[in-house]
Amino acid sequence: MLLHFKEIIVKAARTADPGIVDVESNEIWQKVKMHGISLERYIGRNTDGGLEKLRREIQAENEGIVIV
Repeated sequence: MLLHFKEIIVKAARTADPGIVDVESNEIWQKVKMHGISLERYIGRNTDGGLEKLRREIQAENEGIVIV
């Protein structure tokens, strides 16, 4: 998100260190939207792992998906 304001960030950073010439992303984040999932299954008492359970289920059902 910060890269949308790259010019402003570089300008502000240069006030602290004139040697700064650029900023770039160092990570790639993926977003997942899920619909129709009952939160009662994953959030609250006696959910057997909460969102960790959701992570295990998603990985088990989708070969090659790794959620860290």
